Amino acid sequence: IPYLSIGLFGWLLCVLAAKFMFAVPIHGSLWILFFCSVLYLLVAVGIGLFISSATKNQFIASQLALISSLLPAMMLSGFLFDLRNVPPFVRMVGQALPATYFMDVTKTLFLAGNIWPLIIKNSLVLMAYALLFLFLARRKTQNRASPAWGSSAQKR
Repeated sequence: IPYLSIGLFGWLLCVLAAKFMFAVPIHGSLWILFFCSVLYLLVAVGIGLFISSATKNQFIASQLALISSLLPAMMLSGFLFDLRNVPPFVRMVGQALPATYFMDVTKTLFLAGNIWPLIIKNSLVLMAYALLFLFLARRKTQNRASPAWGSSAQKR
């Protein structure tokens, strides 16, 4: 919950800066943008929980998170480069990233408005990623904790 709250505060600052400092028009619904941003934050929290439950220490977890999510998301999501101008293999890798779908829905809502087929498709993909990573994190945490619970129950 704290990470989700911090992410939502950052989202609010970014939307306010886009609107008032840079005069970027918002043609779509702010509520849909908020909903999709919450979905993406749940994906990010799920990835973070999964990585932290799969690694032994904080340094390795932070390095793995940086290499597996931040760098590919910046380079291959359509944030810096248009994915239509990259080789097909790089485009396929970019399409496997949750950030690509969030960037697509964000660009759509800011620049074009409420285009429902794109919004629904991207929201469903983000929802699937969120459920997948939260499930994997829960499963990995249960697997890691179950021997300790089992051993203490057997000692009693």
